[in-house]
Amino acid sequence: MCVVQLVQTQESAVVGRLSLRFVQQLHAHAAFPRVLCELAGEYDVTLFMTPLLTSLAHHALGDAEAMQLLSALVPLLPAKYAGVLCEQLVREYVARGDSDNLNAVLELLQLRYGQQLEDAISACAEGADESVHRLLYQLKMRGSQAGASRVLPLQETATTLYLSISHVDPGMRLVAASALRDIVSGKNREFSLTTEDAGDLLLSRLEHEDDQRVMEIILELPLADYLPAAKLVPALVSLIDRGRLPIEPLSDAIVARLLEADASTDELQAQIVEAAFPFVLQFAGTQAVTRALAGRVKKGGKGAAGWLAGIGKCAGAASEPSKYNKRAVAALGAGLVKQWVQLADAQSGIWMAQLRRAGSLAARTAAIAVGVQAVAQLAASKDASRAVAAASAVLAAALGVLSASSGDGLAAVTEAVASTTADGAQWEQLLGALSSGSADAACAAVAAGSVAAVLNTLATAVELQPNQWFAAAPATLGDAEQAYRALLRTTFASIVARAGGQTGADGVLAGQLLRRCVGGDWAQFLASVWLSDAAAAGVRARALLAFRALASAQASATADYQTVLPAIVAVLGDSDAQVRAAGAACVKQLKQTYPHAPAKNAEQDIYLYDAFYGATSDRLQYLPLAVVVRLVAQLAAHADSMAADAGTLAVELGSILSRGAGSQSAGGKHSKLNGQARASAVTFMVSHVAAADGVVPQLQTRLLEALGAVGAEEMQAQLLPLLVAHVERLKARAAPQAGSAEDRLVRAQFGACYSASSAGRVERAPEAWATFLEYAAGAAAAPDAWGAAEEAQAYVQQLAFERLASGFGDALGPAALAQVTESLIDVAMRGNAYARAGGVGLRDVFARVRLDAAAAADQISAIAGRLAAGGERRRKRARAAGGGDEVAEVATLLECVQGAEMGRSPALVPALAALLAALVGDAAQSGAQAYVLQLVLAMLTRVFD
Repeated sequence: MCVVQLVQTQESAVVGRLSLRFVQQLHAHAAFPRVLCELAGEYDVTLFMTPLLTSLAHHALGDAEAMQLLSALVPLLPAKYAGVLCEQLVREYVARGDSDNLNAVLELLQLRYGQQLEDAISACAEGADESVHRLLYQLKMRGSQAGASRVLPLQETATTLYLSISHVDPGMRLVAASALRDIVSGKNREFSLTTEDAGDLLLSRLEHEDDQRVMEIILELPLADYLPAAKLVPALVSLIDRGRLPIEPLSDAIVARLLEADASTDELQAQIVEAAFPFVLQFAGTQAVTRALAGRVKKGGKGAAGWLAGIGKCAGAASEPSKYNKRAVAALGAGLVKQWVQLADAQSGIWMAQLRRAGSLAARTAAIAVGVQAVAQLAASKDASRAVAAASAVLAAALGVLSASSGDGLAAVTEAVASTTADGAQWEQLLGALSSGSADAACAAVAAGSVAAVLNTLATAVELQPNQWFAAAPATLGDAEQAYRALLRTTFASIVARAGGQTGADGVLAGQLLRRCVGGDWAQFLASVWLSDAAAAGVRARALLAFRALASAQASATADYQTVLPAIVAVLGDSDAQVRAAGAACVKQLKQTYPHAPAKNAEQDIYLYDAFYGATSDRLQYLPLAVVVRLVAQLAAHADSMAADAGTLAVELGSILSRGAGSQSAGGKHSKLNGQARASAVTFMVSHVAAADGVVPQLQTRLLEALGAVGAEEMQAQLLPLLVAHVERLKARAAPQAGSAEDRLVRAQFGACYSASSAGRVERAPEAWATFLEYAAGAAAAPDAWGAAEEAQAYVQQLAFERLASGFGDALGPAALAQVTESLIDVAMRGNAYARAGGVGLRDVFARVRLDAAAAADQISAIAGRLAAGGERRRKRARAAGGGDEVAEVATLLECVQGAEMGRSPALVPALAALLAALVGDAAQSGAQAYVLQLVLAMLTRVFD
């Protein structure tokens, strides 16, 4: 530090060159090079480093100790100081000539600071005479002979081969490429390169060269001899994909080098196919590459086996793009089918990789077109399962291309897409268009045409059982049909989910899917989409809008879509505004579809009237046309308010379907529902809840929640059996998870059967009332012995508690309340109330519901009597026999009662007094009895306050 500081603070003119003795003294300190370079890396010590390095360059050529110090410094020296050393060393060499230590100096500098040394040589050569140029050339020669094989000198460029071939000047690179060709070919025997060094130089040009003349020389060389396929193939791909050079003049050489690559393994074969696949079809701007590829494959080659073999058969048609593309697609598709054992095997895996390939639209488009042909051939051979599997991959890729394409490009092909078939003239025309015009638009056209072609093919290859979009159970359908149905759903969702908005081509494709593949079940299919909890909101909304459009297009005097109406009503309470708006638009469209004033006995053509829900469709009730018209008119009149607020549906539907609902001003003179029409409409809605049981549970849930404010007598009789059956199913598999779809459904069923508005009817219906008391009683076994059935009973018990606490309990009459109180007291004393986290517990029910104090007093009096009569011996015998403990039972009961409103009732005083007397009269009073005594005194105090 002292030495550095001393020199740093001197004037540069004073310091000059450090003496040899000073340098030798520095060398005596072994740690000096490390410490100095650490300081130089952290601080600016230029004023010290410049004279030091200048001195070393001067002394090292003739002094061993100076050379050793230099050798120790160079590996650690920060790059910013290397230029100073190189410049001074070149000057010393020019001034003093050869030296014994020169080779060692060059070895160090050329391997670590080659660029700085090259810059120093170039700077020294500027303006120098011929003798200096010769000296500099000899300097490079000495460096080459010292072992730096990667930096062979070129006299023509006065620089090294390595630096010349990467020079910014294309002329310098051209000279270097020619020199490299001469060395590799053996024409220049003065120098030699290792395979590794030659490969590095060639690879650098393949990856970065942008001059056609240089690249022509590089591609003349046997690249496969110097580069492994793992490096060569990606480099050729990069050369082609990035468009750095015009491909046409280089196409034959590129393909030749590509097919020379070693394809001895499946992995390398896949790499070659990956490089060639963007050119298996003729695209605008790459026709020459495709023609070269077909010609080279026809002649054979290491890379011509497997996938690419089919291209050679089409070489004769290479001059006619449309014909060639069609033949190539057919040949490659046939090859795929032939080699296809399963989707995961080597050959089909290559094709799948191209379908998903990012960054190469040409490769994806070619793979899509080949896949279309493969699907057609698999379908023709009756291999439906593989046809659907292949179609799934093709459609996903094609729709991906469409989603990234511009609307203008797609709109231009709408008409062509509408008439596309797997082997029709339109398909050939689309393939031919790839070789001219906009590549993006042509690829989008092929992608859209591929979707249409595949849908057309599958429509005849896989037969769908009718009316199964709701009712289909997996066991009743074959694997191919199940996969096909799932594919149609995902394909429809992908078509209508375009982020940038719908285009004409999208509408045509969606319509084709519905018309050709789904057929007469189109409304059922669309309803299954918009009712799906898994579908995105945008997809559900567009499914509703598709129904509106098709219902309008297929309207007739007798068309009746009342089977679809409840599914539309259900979405009017959806949490998403666009779904509600689309549902409202459907209701308004149905109003326009139905006749304004139907005849009394008008003919009705009810859509899938006996099959909409499958086997459970026999539970459906149907409405006369006049009632449907009135109901739809009422719904349409309130559609805007329901679309604006999700919470409005239950209120508006309750207003429409409750007694006295409807208004002539809201929907016209035929809109008001009279008593008979209202009852029919409620029965109709509830019948759909019953028919959807086990088939479309999400529809059940939404309709039940929507009907919550109706409270009609017609609902309970039909819904209670559904609730009972559902609870029995729960006992076989335990309770559902809180917040799950099934939990929501069971809660909706409870709410519909046991609402505040229906409390009076429930009391008068023996079966409904007995069922509720059974559910409120819970499980008979102790909690530690519960199985699935008891867990389900505990779950249902909590739902019963929730109904009691939410208004149903307060709406009950005195006799029913007395029964409920007795049941709850029994639950309290048995200790089997099951409270879930965040749910309504037993004490909550006592606190919120106006229970019968007299029933509680009777129970307290009975326990007090037993305590007074039996004493401690009776309690011991009861415990020994497995019976209850009266003290624990009454403690639990008092805890529940004291916090409730009934805890203030004077009716409790006699019972509490009797209990107090029994406790005080027991000489052997336990701690539990003392606790009960405190509860009694606190309750008496509360009564008399």
